[in-house]
Amino acid sequence: MGFPKKAYCCKILIVLVHDLKILIMAITSLSDAKYLADPELIGNKGVGIKFMAKLGIPTPPGFILTTNVWREYNEKGSLSDSLKKLLRKSIEHLEASLHQSFTSQNFHKPLIFSVRSSSKYSMPGMMDTILNVGINPEKLDKFGNSELDQIFAYDTYRRFIKMFASSVYSIHPGEFDILDEVVSKSGKFNLQQNKLLVSQYHKMILAKSGKKIPFDPNIQIEQALIAVLNSCYNPGAVAFRQINGIPEDLGTAVIIQVWFSEINQVPAPVFYLPEIPKPVLLKSPVIFWKTPRGKILCGGQPPGKRLPEIPFRKNFPMKLPRFSNLPGN
Repeated sequence: MGFPKKAYCCKILIVLVHDLKILIMAITSLSDAKYLADPELIGNKGVGIKFMAKLGIPTPPGFILTTNVWREYNEKGSLSDSLKKLLRKSIEHLEASLHQSFTSQNFHKPLIFSVRSSSKYSMPGMMDTILNVGINPEKLDKFGNSELDQIFAYDTYRRFIKMFASSVYSIHPGEFDILDEVVSKSGKFNLQQNKLLVSQYHKMILAKSGKKIPFDPNIQIEQALIAVLNSCYNPGAVAFRQINGIPEDLGTAVIIQVWFSEINQVPAPVFYLPEIPKPVLLKSPVIFWKTPRGKILCGGQPPGKRLPEIPFRKNFPMKLPRFSNLPGN
């Protein structure tokens, strides 16, 4: 029989209002204070980044897809067309404000992103992160013409392929490590070695998954977003929640943040740990690590060399914020 016309119209209106509410609260900029007190909507990591921006600490621009996006995806099993349009509009805004190119032909300098989870309760290393999203063969020349620039470009692309295929196609990272060790036992690669590994990665991915890494940045970021949303159900994340009594229905927000596109922009991780006594941290609650390997640190692997603030500034004379006014100092 179907619905009477009046009831049918009401049902459509309810659905539209519900979808509109999700879209209105779907994306928030990292630079504003909106939802700052709502970790259930933007996650613990999202609150932390917004708080740093509020304090005036330089943070790369970007935006957060709230847990409403996770709920919609969890319910429908796909990203809605409206959300995809909103995602692209947010990226276009960053392209215009930064004069960098994700897909736009108007700018030469490449724009690439990190795509990271942000749940209400911190679960270090339990969910997925995909870095360097948006890089593709067409952008490699835009990193610079020197050999050092090209080593950096191909190394960045190689790392992206590895992380993307591991998260999106469920290929174990160890498969890539085997190829790496054949080429170089040290884990450091020159330009030709990086090019060789990129080629070998592509062949191995096609052989194991029957798929190819997409070159289109829009497809990359949509698939990366889906992979991070799905990682809420990684076995480690499920076990972590069960052990710690965290509800299963909180989901995760997703942070999409500008990564780097020049070798002198490579971020070094800075960890602010006010709850640890100052003497333990060489008279500073701020730890600087020499290598930009945030996911490695969260995964519990050796972090490399740790430096207190003053030697760090001498070794890396880039513009860094002063931490003397932060809580705990």
